[in-house]
Amino acid sequence: MKPGLGTVANALFVGLFADLWLQILPELAVYWQQLAVFLLGVVVVAIATGLYISSRLGSGPRDGLMQGTANALDKPFWLVRTAYEASALTIGWLMGGQVREGTLIFALTIGYLVQLSLKIFKIPKG
Repeated sequence: MKPGLGTVANALFVGLFADLWLQILPELAVYWQQLAVFLLGVVVVAIATGLYISSRLGSGPRDGLMQGTANALDKPFWLVRTAYEASALTIGWLMGGQVREGTLIFALTIGYLVQLSLKIFKIPKG
């Protein structure tokens, strides 16, 4: 995948906006509220990923790697994304990281949701 303006913007702004939202959002103490906000966040990530990839201004480094792998292996994006997320989850767990329900939900659903988002926001060629 060819880098572009979107690649640079992804690298510069994703962490910045994550930090900004962490300052704005309240700390939730009730589990069902935490879960609801988490699930909303997964959907927002999927929609945002579909939007910025569909712009064709360049994918972020990780998404570009996944798109390139999917194209090279002739496999659907959701499958490759899920494999990458599951691999990262496993490596993190082997290194002593915590794996909870949110980690599993994200790893197992984000690929499918991003692929759905890509279909919805696909920009016609030409």
